[in-house]
Amino acid sequence: MREWRIFIVVVSVQLTLVGGGLAYWLSRSPSAPNAARRAIREANRITLYEGLPHPVYEQALYQGEKKSQSIQILSGYDFYQSSRKVTQLEAEGLFKTLAAAETYAAWRGPKACGGFHPDFGVEVQSGSEKYLLLLCFGCREVEVRSKRSRTVFDLTNFGHGKLRESLQNYRDQRPTGSIPSALDRE
Repeated sequence: MREWRIFIVVVSVQLTLVGGGLAYWLSRSPSAPNAARRAIREANRITLYEGLPHPVYEQALYQGEKKSQSIQILSGYDFYQSSRKVTQLEAEGLFKTLAAAETYAAWRGPKACGGFHPDFGVEVQSGSEKYLLLLCFGCREVEVRSKRSRTVFDLTNFGHGKLRESLQNYRDQRPTGSIPSALDRE
């Protein structure tokens, strides 16, 4: 009996290490971030989508917004229907930050923050290439999605600060909840 317990523990540890190593390797995949950053540098269109309140921490606001507002689903997440095209002048800082390698770090795994919930979606199109960057300021993560891939990164302090600063003025549909949103916190 004891031998089985040891075997189960060893297999469990090995699977955890392999899974963690695989997640780390996938997040370090050089093609996904480089291709997205290249598309951002060459983008001819950028569109912002504002996310709804957090479905766990702001549940009443979230449910109220889902009932009273026009909602669209992007990559499985709820966003307000109206999007905002960003002019070249407005987008310069945003483009620069999104295209910078120092904005992203290897994903270190799930955070204990109530679950990934995008505060903003940033859609970038360059020719036929289209990327959707889902930004969660609470867990400081970004999911980079395209037709062919989904990659998760952590936002560095630099990236988090610059993106938060750039996008704070675009929060015009989401109501302020009983708890401060990740955009309201320092």
